Amino acid sequence: MGLEENFSQTIRVGKAGKVSCTFTMSYTTTTVDLSLSKATCTPKKTKVKSITQTLTSPSGYTFEVKMTINKPKTKISSAKITQVPKQPTTEAPATTTEAPAKTTEAPATTTVTEEATTPPRQGKEATTEEPLPGEWVKIQQRGQYGNTGDYFTKNLDEYEAGFESNGELWLGLEEIAEMTGSGTWELEVDVMNWSGGRQMASYGNFKVGQSPRYQLTATGYDFTSTLRDGLKYHNGAAFSTIDSDQDEHSSSCAGRYGGGGWWYRSCYHTSLNGQNLEDGRGGARAARWFNLKVKESTMKIRKTAN
Repeated sequence: MGLEENFSQTIRVGKAGKVSCTFTMSYTTTTVDLSLSKATCTPKKTKVKSITQTLTSPSGYTFEVKMTINKPKTKISSAKITQVPKQPTTEAPATTTEAPAKTTEAPATTTVTEEATTPPRQGKEATTEEPLPGEWVKIQQRGQYGNTGDYFTKNLDEYEAGFESNGELWLGLEEIAEMTGSGTWELEVDVMNWSGGRQMASYGNFKVGQSPRYQLTATGYDFTSTLRDGLKYHNGAAFSTIDSDQDEHSSSCAGRYGGGGWWYRSCYHTSLNGQNLEDGRGGARAARWFNLKVKESTMKIRKTAN
Protein backbone atom coordinates (compact mmCIF):
# COMPACT_ATOMS: atom_id res chain seq x y z
CA MET A 1 0.00 0.00 0.00
CA GLY A 2 1.33 3.44 -0.90
CA LEU A 3 2.16 6.01 1.77
CA GLU A 4 2.35 9.80 1.54
CA GLU A 5 3.83 12.29 3.99
CA ASN A 6 4.12 16.07 4.00
CA PHE A 7 6.85 17.74 6.03
CA SER A 8 9.33 20.62 5.97
CA GLN A 9 13.11 20.64 6.33
CA THR A 10 15.80 23.32 6.21
CA ILE A 11 18.61 22.72 3.70
CA ARG A 12 21.99 24.41 3.67
CA VAL A 13 23.16 25.40 0.19
CA GLY A 14 26.69 26.73 0.46
CA LYS A 15 27.39 30.41 0.84
CA ALA A 16 23.92 31.13 -0.47
CA GLY A 17 22.72 30.27 3.02
CA LYS A 18 19.74 28.12 3.83
CA VAL A 19 16.42 27.37 2.19
CA SER A 20 13.23 26.05 3.74
CA CYS A 21 11.69 23.25 1.70
CA THR A 22 8.33 21.53 1.99
CA PHE A 23 8.30 17.94 0.74
CA THR A 24 5.56 15.59 -0.33
CA MET A 25 7.03 12.08 -0.37
CA SER A 26 4.98 9.28 -1.90
CA TYR A 27 6.41 5.82 -1.32
CA THR A 28 5.97 2.19 -0.43
CA THR A 29 8.08 0.53 2.26
CA THR A 30 10.84 -0.07 -0.30
CA THR A 31 10.63 2.49 -3.12
CA VAL A 32 9.82 6.15 -3.76
CA ASP A 33 7.26 7.16 -6.38
CA LEU A 34 8.96 10.10 -8.12
CA SER A 35 5.88 10.86 -10.21
CA LEU A 36 3.96 11.84 -7.05
CA SER A 37 6.80 13.17 -4.89
CA LYS A 38 7.54 16.90 -5.03
CA ALA A 39 9.14 19.81 -3.20
CA THR A 40 8.94 23.60 -2.98
CA CYS A 41 11.66 25.80 -1.51
CA THR A 42 11.92 29.41 -0.35
CA PRO A 43 13.41 31.94 -0.84
CA LYS A 44 12.79 31.64 -4.56
CA LYS A 45 15.93 33.61 -5.40
CA THR A 46 18.14 30.76 -4.18
CA LYS A 47 19.09 28.53 -7.12
CA VAL A 48 21.02 25.25 -6.92
CA LYS A 49 21.56 23.08 -9.99
CA SER A 50 22.07 19.82 -8.08
CA ILE A 51 22.25 18.85 -4.43
CA THR A 52 21.91 15.57 -2.55
CA GLN A 53 20.10 15.77 0.77
CA THR A 54 19.07 13.37 3.53
CA LEU A 55 15.45 13.80 4.67
CA THR A 56 13.77 12.35 7.74
CA SER A 57 9.98 12.14 7.69
CA PRO A 58 7.77 12.38 10.81
CA SER A 59 7.10 8.63 10.64
CA GLY A 60 10.83 7.86 10.84
CA TYR A 61 11.58 7.01 7.21
CA THR A 62 14.90 8.40 5.94
CA PHE A 63 15.28 9.35 2.27
CA GLU A 64 18.31 10.29 0.20
CA VAL A 65 17.12 12.67 -2.51
CA LYS A 66 18.89 14.43 -5.36
CA MET A 67 17.18 17.64 -6.38
CA THR A 68 17.44 21.00 -8.11
CA ILE A 69 16.29 24.09 -6.25
CA ASN A 70 14.44 26.86 -8.13
CA LYS A 71 16.36 26.26 -11.37
CA PRO A 72 13.89 27.14 -12.80
CA LYS A 73 11.79 25.20 -10.31
CA THR A 74 12.45 22.82 -7.46
CA LYS A 75 12.40 19.22 -8.62
CA ILE A 76 13.33 15.85 -7.09
CA SER A 77 15.34 13.96 -9.74
CA SER A 78 16.02 10.79 -7.76
CA ALA A 79 15.22 9.41 -4.32
CA LYS A 80 15.71 6.24 -2.36
CA ILE A 81 14.80 4.97 1.09
CA THR A 82 17.90 4.53 3.25
CA GLN A 83 16.28 3.71 6.57
CA VAL A 84 12.89 2.51 7.72
CA PRO A 85 11.48 3.11 11.19
CA LYS A 86 11.84 0.40 13.81
CA GLN A 87 8.74 -1.62 14.44
CA PRO A 88 7.53 -1.38 18.02
CA THR A 89 8.00 -4.49 20.19
CA THR A 90 4.75 -6.44 20.46
CA GLU A 91 3.76 -7.26 24.01
CA ALA A 92 1.01 -9.58 25.01
CA PRO A 93 -1.83 -7.56 26.54
CA ALA A 94 -2.12 -7.71 30.29
CA THR A 95 -4.88 -10.12 31.37
CA THR A 96 -6.89 -9.83 34.56
CA THR A 97 -8.54 -12.82 36.22
CA GLU A 98 -11.47 -12.21 38.52
CA ALA A 99 -13.05 -14.72 40.93
CA PRO A 100 -16.76 -15.58 40.51
CA ALA A 101 -19.09 -12.84 41.72
CA LYS A 102 -20.37 -14.83 44.73
CA THR A 103 -16.93 -15.00 46.30
CA THR A 104 -14.67 -12.30 47.57
CA GLU A 105 -12.99 -10.64 44.58
CA ALA A 106 -9.43 -11.86 44.15
CA PRO A 107 -6.72 -9.30 43.45
CA ALA A 108 -6.10 -8.71 39.75
CA THR A 109 -3.10 -10.57 38.35
CA THR A 110 -1.16 -9.45 35.31
CA THR A 111 0.56 -11.84 32.93
CA VAL A 112 3.46 -10.38 30.90
CA THR A 113 5.16 -12.23 28.07
CA GLU A 114 8.79 -13.31 28.42
CA GLU A 115 9.65 -11.01 25.49
CA ALA A 116 8.67 -7.95 27.50
CA THR A 117 10.74 -8.89 30.55
CA THR A 118 13.85 -10.30 28.87
CA PRO A 119 16.57 -7.65 28.45
CA PRO A 120 17.77 -7.05 24.88
CA ARG A 121 20.58 -9.28 23.70
CA GLN A 122 24.01 -7.79 23.44
CA GLY A 123 26.19 -7.79 20.36
CA LYS A 124 25.18 -7.62 16.72
CA GLU A 125 21.50 -8.43 17.41
CA ALA A 126 21.14 -5.41 19.69
CA THR A 127 22.92 -2.83 17.54
CA THR A 128 21.12 -0.45 15.18
CA GLU A 129 24.28 0.74 13.43
CA GLU A 130 24.50 0.22 9.69
CA PRO A 131 26.76 -2.63 8.51
CA LEU A 132 30.23 -1.60 7.45
CA PRO A 133 31.76 -1.03 5.03
CA GLY A 134 28.92 1.11 3.72
CA GLU A 135 27.80 1.78 0.16
CA TRP A 136 30.14 3.50 -2.30
CA VAL A 137 29.34 7.18 -2.91
CA LYS A 138 30.63 8.95 -6.03
CA ILE A 139 32.11 12.34 -5.26
CA GLN A 140 33.57 13.06 -8.71
CA GLN A 141 33.04 11.77 -12.24
CA ARG A 142 34.48 13.01 -15.54
CA GLY A 143 34.19 11.87 -19.11
CA GLN A 144 33.44 12.77 -22.71
CA TYR A 145 29.68 12.90 -22.18
CA GLY A 146 28.69 15.97 -24.17
CA ASN A 147 29.72 18.80 -21.83
CA THR A 148 32.35 21.36 -22.77
CA GLY A 149 35.98 20.57 -21.98
CA ASP A 150 36.06 23.30 -19.32
CA TYR A 151 32.85 22.17 -17.59
CA PHE A 152 34.70 21.89 -14.27
CA THR A 153 35.83 25.53 -14.42
CA LYS A 154 33.63 26.70 -11.53
CA ASN A 155 33.81 29.13 -8.62
CA LEU A 156 33.94 28.18 -4.94
CA ASP A 157 30.18 28.50 -4.39
CA GLU A 158 29.60 25.93 -7.12
CA TYR A 159 32.22 23.54 -5.76
CA GLU A 160 30.71 23.88 -2.30
CA ALA A 161 27.15 23.15 -3.44
CA GLY A 162 28.05 20.55 -6.08
CA PHE A 163 27.05 20.29 -9.74
CA GLU A 164 26.07 17.64 -12.28
CA SER A 165 25.28 17.39 -15.98
CA ASN A 166 25.24 14.57 -18.57
CA GLY A 167 26.93 12.07 -16.27
CA GLU A 168 29.68 14.39 -15.04
CA LEU A 169 29.41 15.37 -11.39
CA TRP A 170 31.01 16.93 -8.35
CA LEU A 171 29.15 15.98 -5.17
CA GLY A 172 29.94 19.21 -3.30
CA LEU A 173 32.57 20.15 -0.72
CA GLU A 174 30.03 20.84 2.01
CA GLU A 175 28.40 17.44 1.66
CA ILE A 176 31.74 15.60 1.40
CA ALA A 177 33.02 17.39 4.51
CA GLU A 178 29.84 16.55 6.42
CA MET A 179 29.95 12.89 5.37
CA THR A 180 33.62 12.34 6.19
CA GLY A 181 33.52 14.40 9.40
CA SER A 182 32.93 11.27 11.48
CA GLY A 183 34.24 7.74 11.18
CA THR A 184 36.84 6.38 8.76
CA TRP A 185 36.32 6.57 5.00
CA GLU A 186 38.26 5.00 2.14
CA LEU A 187 38.77 6.46 -1.33
CA GLU A 188 39.05 4.67 -4.65
CA VAL A 189 40.19 6.53 -7.76
CA ASP A 190 39.62 4.99 -11.19
CA VAL A 191 40.94 6.64 -14.37
CA MET A 192 40.97 5.82 -18.07
CA ASN A 193 43.54 7.28 -20.45
CA TRP A 194 42.90 8.25 -24.08
CA SER A 195 44.03 4.80 -25.27
CA GLY A 196 41.35 3.08 -23.20
CA GLY A 197 43.63 1.75 -20.47
CA ARG A 198 42.27 1.79 -16.92
CA GLN A 199 44.19 2.16 -13.67
CA MET A 200 43.18 2.72 -10.07
CA ALA A 201 44.49 3.88 -6.70
CA SER A 202 43.06 3.21 -3.23
CA TYR A 203 43.49 5.12 0.04
CA GLY A 204 42.43 3.72 3.41
CA ASN A 205 41.87 7.11 5.04
CA PHE A 206 40.09 9.94 3.22
CA LYS A 207 38.60 13.09 4.70
CA VAL A 208 37.70 16.65 3.70
CA GLY A 209 37.81 19.29 6.43
CA GLN A 210 35.38 22.09 7.07
CA SER A 211 35.07 25.47 5.35
CA PRO A 212 36.92 27.58 4.39
CA ARG A 213 39.97 25.36 3.75
CA TYR A 214 38.25 22.05 3.00
CA GLN A 215 41.62 20.48 3.79
CA LEU A 216 42.36 17.13 2.17
CA THR A 217 43.38 14.02 4.11
CA ALA A 218 44.40 11.16 1.82
CA THR A 219 46.62 8.59 3.53
CA GLY A 220 46.89 4.83 3.74
CA TYR A 221 47.85 4.38 0.07
CA ASP A 222 47.33 0.77 -1.05
CA PHE A 223 50.57 -0.35 -2.70
CA THR A 224 48.70 -2.91 -4.80
CA SER A 225 47.23 0.08 -6.70
CA THR A 226 48.06 0.37 -10.39
CA LEU A 227 48.30 4.17 -10.21
CA ARG A 228 51.20 5.86 -8.43
CA ASP A 229 50.45 7.65 -5.16
CA GLY A 230 49.36 10.92 -6.73
CA LEU A 231 47.67 12.36 -3.63
CA LYS A 232 50.64 12.14 -1.24
CA TYR A 233 51.79 15.55 -2.48
CA HIS A 234 48.30 17.01 -1.95
CA ASN A 235 47.66 15.56 1.52
CA GLY A 236 46.99 18.44 3.93
CA ALA A 237 46.35 20.99 1.16
CA ALA A 238 43.42 23.41 1.07
CA PHE A 239 40.94 23.44 -1.82
CA SER A 240 41.45 26.24 -4.36
CA THR A 241 39.26 27.56 -7.16
CA ILE A 242 39.56 30.36 -9.72
CA ASP A 243 38.02 32.81 -7.23
CA SER A 244 39.44 31.39 -3.98
CA ASP A 245 43.23 30.96 -4.10
CA GLN A 246 44.38 28.92 -1.08
CA ASP A 247 47.42 27.23 -2.63
CA GLU A 248 51.08 27.78 -1.76
CA HIS A 249 52.13 29.17 -5.15
CA SER A 250 52.77 32.86 -5.74
CA SER A 251 50.00 32.85 -8.34
CA SER A 252 46.74 30.94 -8.68
CA CYS A 253 47.26 27.28 -9.57
CA ALA A 254 43.59 26.91 -10.51
CA GLY A 255 43.86 29.90 -12.85
CA ARG A 256 47.08 28.65 -14.46
CA TYR A 257 46.13 25.02 -14.93
CA GLY A 258 42.70 24.72 -16.49
CA GLY A 259 40.37 26.49 -14.08
CA GLY A 260 39.21 23.41 -12.18
CA GLY A 261 39.06 23.44 -8.39
CA TRP A 262 41.50 21.09 -6.61
CA TRP A 263 43.68 20.60 -3.54
CA TYR A 264 46.62 22.44 -5.09
CA ARG A 265 49.92 23.00 -3.35
CA SER A 266 52.49 24.56 -5.64
CA CYS A 267 50.88 23.36 -7.92
CA TYR A 268 50.00 19.66 -8.54
CA HIS A 269 50.93 16.03 -9.14
CA THR A 270 47.30 15.23 -9.92
CA SER A 271 44.52 17.46 -11.23
CA LEU A 272 41.45 15.43 -12.17
CA ASN A 273 39.28 18.56 -12.50
CA GLY A 274 41.42 20.10 -15.22
CA GLN A 275 40.25 20.57 -18.80
CA ASN A 276 38.91 17.52 -20.64
CA LEU A 277 39.49 18.30 -24.31
CA GLU A 278 39.60 15.82 -27.22
CA ASP A 279 42.72 13.61 -27.14
CA GLY A 280 43.85 15.25 -23.91
CA ARG A 281 44.85 18.53 -25.52
CA GLY A 282 45.85 21.39 -23.27
CA GLY A 283 49.16 20.19 -21.85
CA ALA A 284 49.44 20.98 -18.16
CA ARG A 285 45.92 22.45 -18.18
CA ALA A 286 44.40 19.04 -18.98
CA ALA A 287 43.05 16.56 -16.43
CA ARG A 288 46.06 14.53 -15.37
CA TRP A 289 47.49 12.02 -12.90
CA PHE A 290 51.23 12.76 -13.03
CA ASN A 291 52.00 12.53 -16.78
CA LEU A 292 48.92 10.43 -17.55
CA LYS A 293 46.32 12.38 -19.54
CA VAL A 294 42.92 11.39 -18.19
CA LYS A 295 39.85 10.92 -20.42
CA GLU A 296 37.54 9.53 -17.72
CA SER A 297 37.80 9.50 -13.93
CA THR A 298 35.74 8.44 -10.95
CA MET A 299 36.39 9.19 -7.29
CA LYS A 300 34.21 7.25 -4.84
CA ILE A 301 34.26 6.83 -1.07
CA ARG A 302 32.70 4.54 1.52
CA LYS A 303 32.64 4.38 5.30
CA THR A 304 34.70 1.57 6.84
CA ALA A 305 34.56 2.34 10.58
CA ASN A 306 32.42 4.44 12.92
